[in-house]
Amino acid sequence: MEVMATDLGATAQRAALARPSLAAAASNGLRDEEYSALQAGRWFSELPEGLRQAIIGRARVHRVVAGTRITQRGDAAGNWVGVARGAVRLGTALSDGRVF
Repeated sequence: MEVMATDLGATAQRAALARPSLAAAASNGLRDEEYSALQAGRWFSELPEGLRQAIIGRARVHRVVAGTRITQRGDAAGNWVGVARGAVRLGTALSDGRVF
């Protein structure tokens, strides 16, 4: 599984940055096929153009192996996580020990 995480503040979310090229996306570690997958995704493609540009322009790519915990309950919310390739499993432990 590969995960792309970004650290965006409210100002960056509203900023309309210059259109990033594939080279600019690659400079943050985003591969061409990941960039294309993000652009083609329904949720991302329906965002306003300026916001999509701001996200790509500010993105920091983190690649993780399957099974790696990227966050857990109690962690401060400071990142937006977008999956360019792979999947994310969400779950929580119930009071009786089962994992949901």
